[in-house]
Amino acid sequence: MTVVVSVKFPLTPAQIQKFEAENMHLHGPIMEAAMKYITGHRRLLADDHVLDLDEYRSVEDYHAFFEVAKPMIDSYAELAGAPIIDTVYVEDETPMPGAPAAE
Repeated sequence: MTVVVSVKFPLTPAQIQKFEAENMHLHGPIMEAAMKYITGHRRLLADDHVLDLDEYRSVEDYHAFFEVAKPMIDSYAELAGAPIIDTVYVEDETPMPGAPAAE
């Protein structure tokens, strides 16, 4: 079952790029921990925030990542001065009437 986690950063794209470049001591280890668990990643940019979409094989994989990365994520958010808002979505495997079958 696929799990997608959206992570919203209430910073502009320029702010987050600058912040991450200046704080690789936090960003690098978070990404290193994530690479052990995520199966896909996308970053979407809006004028006033950044949204990361991370895909995991299971809720358990997400929780395993978060357990390892939580102290670094908390430090990241505190140093950025902005709360990081994440939401976990579990794939609905119920067939939708009229929709093409998944491959």
